[in-house]
Amino acid sequence: CDLFGISNGLPASAVSQVVATDSGQVFALADGRLASFDGSRWKTQVVPVAPGSAIRVLAKSMAGGLWVATTYRAPSQGRGGQVLLLKNGQWTELPNYPWPHLTMSPNVRALLEDRTGVVWLGTLNAGLFYREPGQPWQPLSAWGVARQIAVEALAEDMDGSVWVGFFRSDQLQQIRRRPVKIISPHPTPEQSRVFTVCVASDQTVWIGTSDSGVHRWRAGELEHFGAGEGLTDERIGVIFEDRHTNLWVGTWSGLFQFKGGRFERVNGPRALSSCVDSLTEDRAGRLWVGAREGLACLDAEGCQVFGPDQGGPEMKR
Repeated sequence: CDLFGISNGLPASAVSQVVATDSGQVFALADGRLASFDGSRWKTQVVPVAPGSAIRVLAKSMAGGLWVATTYRAPSQGRGGQVLLLKNGQWTELPNYPWPHLTMSPNVRALLEDRTGVVWLGTLNAGLFYREPGQPWQPLSAWGVARQIAVEALAEDMDGSVWVGFFRSDQLQQIRRRPVKIISPHPTPEQSRVFTVCVASDQTVWIGTSDSGVHRWRAGELEHFGAGEGLTDERIGVIFEDRHTNLWVGTWSGLFQFKGGRFERVNGPRALSSCVDSLTEDRAGRLWVGAREGLACLDAEGCQVFGPDQGGPEMKR
């Protein structure tokens, strides 16, 4: 074990952070000053920080460089700071990050660049910030009041989730990207509502509406199925895919099956022609149909309806 100190070029013996970049460089933060290791000795780096600034944290860049975060010491400079990137011997400064609570002096404690290029900055008294490439800094507001978020540590796992450790707390929280896409079935009447959704095994999304039939979302495109595609009743109650990828649709006037790009009515007992609200499949592969006129069971042998005489519920009209 080799011990390095001032005699080996470190600006101070107290080292608060050591970072190895993907390009093979090793950096140390000693008493607020940055030093790099050349294989035998340490050399203090000149960092283009604003006068009166202090280097708080370091983090490696996914592009092989080093991130440095500072804060201003002098109140006259405001309550902000700088985030700089050192790459190939050149320094680049990101736009200054904003602090929402100007009466509080920020204390930067954690810095991270995730695999998507988002830079995360955690503080003890100004919250958690993030910056997507080419975008301004944003506070992460999922926890509510930002000043109550006292961030002590940041890390990323193999799945791309960012983990946040809190100051003087046993809590650890996970941040995961959750892209949201809004799909508006079109054309539909203004009063039409989405009643049921089924995600098929091929990731196709089937959408059943109150009075405008079925819509299929596939490969970024939305397709409508109505009377012209055999769905003579466009009031949809339920959509279900069985283990054999057969698609079933329950409407207010009966059960339909999707075949060859069209919907076909399923003929059988009266229950199959009444309002169908529920569909499920059991271990034996039988399809159970919850309808206004009874509970029906479909299998290879045919269809059986369960009413009061078979232990089923009383029919109400």
